[in-house]
Amino acid sequence: VIAVLLLYGRFVLRPADYFVGDLVSFYQPMRHHTAQCLGAGELPLWTPAIFAGTPLIADAQLGLFYPPTLVHLAAGFPDAELLGFLAHLALAGLGLLWLVRRLGGGWAPALMAALGFALSGFFVVHLMHPNFVYSAAWLPWLLGALHGLVHRFTARDAALAALFVGLGILAGGLQLVYYGYGCALLLASTWALTAPKLDHRGRLLRLAALGGVFALGAALTAVQLLPTAEFAAQLDAFVALNGP
Repeated sequence: VIAVLLLYGRFVLRPADYFVGDLVSFYQPMRHHTAQCLGAGELPLWTPAIFAGTPLIADAQLGLFYPPTLVHLAAGFPDAELLGFLAHLALAGLGLLWLVRRLGGGWAPALMAALGFALSGFFVVHLMHPNFVYSAAWLPWLLGALHGLVHRFTARDAALAALFVGLGILAGGLQLVYYGYGCALLLASTWALTAPKLDHRGRLLRLAALGGVFALGAALTAVQLLPTAEFAAQLDAFVALNGP
């Protein structure tokens, strides 16, 4: 947390330095419209402010059903957006610290890995894309839970893995979820297939469990995935009829 504040502390002192690019031109208008709709007791099903109108609730980048989004909609866009960014950097670092410790690393390498991840260039480049930052922050937590599921095979690790998959999806960084979480599944499958203490049946059970937790995590986010998938299908149909 201290390291995050040392690197990004100037944003706390001068918030205007943080609000650039897509944060101003894309996310702020979406947050504002959503807050207005929720304040009126309505879901942001549609907005006429984008092109000729668009189903805002179907845009996963908004992260409407991601719990921290609801908090910062209540707190107000400028302050809560910056707080959310800094909090998720700390969350990312703590997640990698936990992951390295679960992998058997000592406190010193775990701390170095955590600092390297939380202060990495990825987050610097994507500071104006909160959905990417939020989804990426859950990745080390997911890996730690998957490692526990493969090597300890407990219901607790399975539940945590499904929860982290769901949170990563609801955070709205679907491209990162597709590639990053997909790679996490491949890595966990490799752990299951190469674990020396597992027999053939044990490996199959773990592979089935891995597929199950990802399916459960996706099912928990159906409230977001279903309208997003429908919207994407409609866009594909429009492009097919009218050209790119």
